[in-house]
Amino acid sequence: MADFDLLRRADGLAELVLGRPPVNALTPGALDDVAALLAQVSKDNDVRALVITARGRVFSAGMDLAQAAAFTPADEAHANRAFTDTFAALYAMPKPVVAAVGGAAIAGGFFFAAAADWTVATDAARFGLAEVAVGAPLPLGPLEIARAELTPAAFRRLLLTGTPISAEEAAAAGLVDEFAEPDTLAKTAFDRAKALAAHLPAAYAATKADLRRPTLDRIAAGREASLAAWFVDGTRDRMRARLA
Repeated sequence: MADFDLLRRADGLAELVLGRPPVNALTPGALDDVAALLAQVSKDNDVRALVITARGRVFSAGMDLAQAAAFTPADEAHANRAFTDTFAALYAMPKPVVAAVGGAAIAGGFFFAAAADWTVATDAARFGLAEVAVGAPLPLGPLEIARAELTPAAFRRLLLTGTPISAEEAAAAGLVDEFAEPDTLAKTAFDRAKALAAHLPAAYAATKADLRRPTLDRIAAGREASLAAWFVDGTRDRMRARLA
């Protein structure tokens, strides 16, 4: 079983499953795999909508810090590009995307929800941008997605404190759209995906493109400059200290 699986259902829905235990941590290679799966979904006319789920109690804790603390400059550049390009691709997906979040969605994991069209969460879900706490700025793509999808105050607080918020607070911040009990989370998410997929696909895609074009244009305009560097002095030391 791959870390990230794409499951196709008979009803025209696809499920992207985050499955890298114990916390579904992200690596540059895993993000490249996700980008490839998203490209498949985008091109597959038999897929009407995508639901993102996760195995285990943690939705995704974001970047694999043990790996990141040992990044070479080439690894760092790969990770920076992968975070921007993968989540920009998710944000630009022309089909409906619903995230089902039943646990912590932190740092990179936060953006599977932020880049979705609709997020269903349980009361146990937590959301946070931990980058500043681990000594790294947020890559451009995720930064612009968060800026677009959160209220200004929530964006500032999450970005500058690194402190997670509850699902209720995330709803007030504009991130969570709907609540479900743990035992009905998946069904609620798939039902919402079916409802969104009932719209005329071309109309949905055009509307979504119009809605998200300003953010995607900002990402495209700043992408090359942003890839020149990511980590700052002390980033790797801070990551090692967090792991100790």
